[in-house]
Amino acid sequence: MYGIVPEHDDFEFAIVREAVRQNKPLLAICRGLQVLNVALGGTLHQDVGDVLVDRESHWNTYHPISLDAPSRVARAMKTEAPTRSHSFHHQALNSIAAGLRVVGRAPDGIIEAVEHDSCRWIVGVQWHPEDDAANDSEQQGLFDGFVAACR
Repeated sequence: MYGIVPEHDDFEFAIVREAVRQNKPLLAICRGLQVLNVALGGTLHQDVGDVLVDRESHWNTYHPISLDAPSRVARAMKTEAPTRSHSFHHQALNSIAAGLRVVGRAPDGIIEAVEHDSCRWIVGVQWHPEDDAANDSEQQGLFDGFVAACR
């Protein structure tokens, strides 16, 4: 959609790897989730339309996301119930990198949230919590959790 800039990717991959090496907090949003996964050895579905009949279900729309209750994401968002997210992506995670675990999925099975197993707060979400954080305490909770981890 936005073109490929290898230098951009290399820079972001280096940031992810260094955050893991130093056990620094990281909140990866949308493309950031994809960068997190690929930087650590995972792969992507290059187009959601290749794996879903209804590609539009992830393009500038809202849909529910089921979260694993014991996850950092669910704790930060203070919810175990499915949360509603603003989705705007055409790629999705395929194979998950070693060290990451899936903690959130859309109803169609698309991976929407991951976190690092051994780092204290490396979290990635496929949706855009910043779009609704001002009026949605669950979405704001992701940012609050990240800031708390940074302190």
